[in-house]
Amino acid sequence: MLRKRAALIFLVALVLFIFGAMLLWTATVKNEPPFLKNAHGYGQVVAATKLLTNDPYPDPRVNPGGNPPDLAGFVSGNRAALNRLREALRLRIEAPAETYDTKTLPTVFGAAAQIKRLAQTMKYEGRLAESEGRHSDAADIYLEVMRFGQKMQAGPMLFLLNGLSIEGLGHQSLKLLESNLKGPDRARVTAELEKLNASRIEFDEIIRRERYFARRNTPTPLHYFFAVYKQRGTIRDVRRKCDNFSKSVQELADKYKAQPSS
Repeated sequence: MLRKRAALIFLVALVLFIFGAMLLWTATVKNEPPFLKNAHGYGQVVAATKLLTNDPYPDPRVNPGGNPPDLAGFVSGNRAALNRLREALRLRIEAPAETYDTKTLPTVFGAAAQIKRLAQTMKYEGRLAESEGRHSDAADIYLEVMRFGQKMQAGPMLFLLNGLSIEGLGHQSLKLLESNLKGPDRARVTAELEKLNASRIEFDEIIRRERYFARRNTPTPLHYFFAVYKQRGTIRDVRRKCDNFSKSVQELADKYKAQPSS
């Protein structure tokens, strides 16, 4: 009799525990992501994309050099968008709440394409400075592109990868510019590159956001643990990509430390 009673109490407790766990699980879906406190920059970045004019990706068959035919006119026409972007970069940027819901995630993907256009437009501002012989100004702009990309990495892994691709635009441009910079400019770029690497978001923070995404979009804890298990290989690959990129930034900083070869 006592055994039956103990078994019944255990069964009731187990049911109540499961019920409580499911209530907590459901509450996660309803709550705003905890990463968004004081993060107001993303909306301003999206607002900047709506001010863009013309397409920053010139047809290589028409213009093999890779710049818009009227580079100065292109940059001038997008001055309002670039100014708005610079205002946004003063703010903290996080992936928006829509990133953490599979139903609204497509809207974030759509915005990502426009955000990449915005970064490309800023890169062309640097190209214009180069064409006018203002190499120091060009370096500052390319560093801004890298900061933009880095700020856009605070989110789940897909958000991180989009931010890395933007940061790569500035990184590649600085590599090509290196031989044109001398003395104090080289020291300044070196310091800024090292500062960027030091301020990079920790990969564990990306995984925390990725786990939150999985938790919000799985119906039960069992589904969640299965989703996390399936992600192990992807996480290793993305971590390796981040480590390699960080290493390439440090290598570029080291190159700027040295005197130019010519």
